[in-house]
Amino acid sequence: MTEIIRLDMRGVRCPMNYIQTKLRLDELAAGQVLEVLVDDGEAVRGIPLGFQEDGHEVLSVAPAESGHRIVIRKG
Repeated sequence: MTEIIRLDMRGVRCPMNYIQTKLRLDELAAGQVLEVLVDDGEAVRGIPLGFQEDGHEVLSVAPAESGHRIVIRKG
């Protein structure tokens, strides 16, 4: 079973939430899964789009407690 790495970016504004998520994703091996919690707003659209463009797989984007949960598999 794949371990899911969690990163809480709630309260971190754009573009720092994207940059910090990218740095964390860079530390993972291909195929590992990162779950990112973000506030509602631009991050819900920008983070998935940016990582898809970088060749990663966005597994889900869903409402979560106090924001949204974005699940990304490193490509």
